Amino acid sequence: MYICKKCNSKYKSASKNCPKCGDKLLVSQETLTEPAAFLGFLIDNNGVMLLSDRDAFCICVDVLDPQFAKEKRLLKLLATSGVLEDLYKVHLRSEAEKELAISKAINHLRHRHFLSRDVATEAVNWVTDSIGWNKIEPSFVAIEEPDITPQEAYELFSNEQYKKSINAVLYYAEQGIPELQAYAGYAYHHGLGVKEDVKKAYEWYLKAAEQGEAFAQYMVGGFLAVGRAVDENLTEARKWLKKSADQDNEEAKQLLRKIRLGFEEAFDLLKKKQYEESLPSLETYAEDLGDYRNGEMYYYCGLGFDQLKDYDSAFRNFSKAADKGNENGQAYVGLYYVLGNGVEQYQKKGRYYLNMAAGKGNKVAVDLIRLINGKD
Repeated sequence: MYICKKCNSKYKSASKNCPKCGDKLLVSQETLTEPAAFLGFLIDNNGVMLLSDRDAFCICVDVLDPQFAKEKRLLKLLATSGVLEDLYKVHLRSEAEKELAISKAINHLRHRHFLSRDVATEAVNWVTDSIGWNKIEPSFVAIEEPDITPQEAYELFSNEQYKKSINAVLYYAEQGIPELQAYAGYAYHHGLGVKEDVKKAYEWYLKAAEQGEAFAQYMVGGFLAVGRAVDENLTEARKWLKKSADQDNEEAKQLLRKIRLGFEEAFDLLKKKQYEESLPSLETYAEDLGDYRNGEMYYYCGLGFDQLKDYDSAFRNFSKAADKGNENGQAYVGLYYVLGNGVEQYQKKGRYYLNMAAGKGNKVAVDLIRLINGKD
């Protein structure tokens, strides 16, 4: 609301002088209950400045009531320093980019215009309020340009000197250096030098992953696999983990094996003898299926682990199949006891299981008994 002090006329829209008496218009005090309200006159609903010319903005500021001298000074400073435009540029971008822009704006006002941190923060908050951003509290106030190199920042952060390196890490991450983008993600992920924020962590991990950084690809895959900070998507998770595993990241390889595939997909991979990829999923399906065909799924899992020479896991699955009454499982449990594979050698118990399977007509068990007894 604009008022004329001479004739007390009120107007919704701004002009420099009162249309009735020609006197200077002032913004009413209630309009300036929050300075953001004044800035709100200068933007459209999409947060785009309608008056981008700094001089035009300053002329508009001049109509403020003189009692708001502090506000007038700060609003002019926001416009003439370029801070206003810098903040508006990131209006539709990510929360991480907004936070960085806020931090840079506060730092600029503090170090270039000698404002206290509280006053600089207040001025910047007017702008973010007028744009309609959610309240964003910067967890750090970055210097405009670090006095250390990216390599030094990397080494300091690697040596757990988080407070000393975090500003530089975040600065260089913004410049697009993938290794430091991954570290920025790690910092937000674990609250190292900044406030913990898993959404920001995922955003930085993704930026680094898209540039081929192996650790970040592993983390993006992990976030997608469990639905942390992003919707669960196992297909996308496997894609990113595969990229990381292809760069010889052992953690990615391990997690890739643990992510449960669809049953048909896992079983097809087993039939193609791709045991490492199929068995972790098939073991979980064996648990789900329980008595399915007398524990046949456990038997298949046992065969797969046997091919990998993981005899402990093979014996575990064969035993579960045998307990369900599966004759093939019983035959292989008997063989494992006889050979001492994955279990302490116990000939008597081995023959017990082999005879149990042979009694059901199991050819594998019959042949093994003949071989043990030295018969053709």
